[in-house]
Amino acid sequence: MRAQLALLACFLVGSAYGDNSAARSVRGIAEADLTRYEPKNGKFHCLNNAKEIPYSAVNDDYCDCDDGSDEPGTSACANGKFYCHNEGHEPSYILSPRVNDGICDPECCDGSDEYDGKIKCPDTCDQVGAETRKQKEESYKLTRQISALSFLVLQGARKKQQYIASAEQSRVGRGGEIVRLEGDVKELTKKYEQIKAQKEEAESLESELKGTEEGSSEQCERQASGVRGWLERILGSVASLKTSSCKDDAVKKVVETYESIVKEQEEPTPASEHDLASVSEVTKLQRQYNDIDEEKRNAENKLQELRTKETRDYGPDGEFEALDGKCFKGDVTEYTYEMCFYGAANQVSKDTGLATHLGNWESWSGVPNKYSEIKYTGGTHCWNGPARSLTVSLECGAEEEVLAVSEPNKCEYHMRLKTPAACDLGVLQEKKKGSGKGGVRDEL
Repeated sequence: MRAQLALLACFLVGSAYGDNSAARSVRGIAEADLTRYEPKNGKFHCLNNAKEIPYSAVNDDYCDCDDGSDEPGTSACANGKFYCHNEGHEPSYILSPRVNDGICDPECCDGSDEYDGKIKCPDTCDQVGAETRKQKEESYKLTRQISALSFLVLQGARKKQQYIASAEQSRVGRGGEIVRLEGDVKELTKKYEQIKAQKEEAESLESELKGTEEGSSEQCERQASGVRGWLERILGSVASLKTSSCKDDAVKKVVETYESIVKEQEEPTPASEHDLASVSEVTKLQRQYNDIDEEKRNAENKLQELRTKETRDYGPDGEFEALDGKCFKGDVTEYTYEMCFYGAANQVSKDTGLATHLGNWESWSGVPNKYSEIKYTGGTHCWNGPARSLTVSLECGAEEEVLAVSEPNKCEYHMRLKTPAACDLGVLQEKKKGSGKGGVRDEL
């Protein structure tokens, strides 16, 4: 039955490729080689053109050609090749000595290599072909995924280059800014001390004036106390004259003097011009002191911030400076987890909005690559447990993204974060070499 199907297949293929009727009877050759196996004047030319033999010697189980081309369908030639059609799968070649050797060769899933009847090999090409196509499809998908991942890694490496370039510019600018602020702080401190001294001097003078006025007032009070009673008796007598029947000029003048004295006692004594000037100067100096003090503190804080950045570990090439102060979030079930570079980490409830402190940035903790992991410690204590902590593992990516958050141990959290800063710049060198050879392309 198999032989009949094979002959039918040969006939159908022959109709498509032309006659080649003699060649189609030759077992073990591919469709592409039919014309090479056509007899020429009853002769067969060995495929290496080294010899010419009678056409009847083809597949006669005797090796005549040095290249074994006259025995494609037998095991006579050690260097011959047998072609397996493998309908439903992919055609293949096996060495001629494996023909009719009593073994079903997997390369010939159609069993055509064992045609002498010593062993019956089943035709498994449909099954093998389906499995092969499935594997190829999966391999293709994997290749696409690898290509996409390679593309993202390449993009991440390029962005890391930008991070490094930005860090270098920041370092240069920061150095100049530190020098400028150091000069500003020195000058502001000098002005601060001057205004402070002036303010303290004015406050001291004001205090002395108040003390002098108070001392003079007490002395006058003692001096006046002896005559106060006498004066009150006189004024009382004068007051009685106001209702007296005596109306001469002398009495009238005494009454007017009495009324003038009473009026002066009732009116408040205005502050002296010197007192007003003293108060105004102290207020002015206090305002200047407050202004210069605030300006000096702002400059000192900015200087301290820049000095902190100058000593902070931003990675081998400063690539992590671009992330300083930036925060990234990831959602897991009912919580949102947030980590901030060189800052704090928190767990926030989606229901209540309440935050639980997972710790503050402690250090880089990766092994062997120090900059592949970050440790946050000192978080809120768990009930009957340790203080919460967070470990962040960094992976290469084109953008920053939280990939996953887990709690492998009680109150010990783990986060995976993609960032270009974690990419290997070596891929750019490989890309450059590949491009020089007409290799790797950026596009997917």
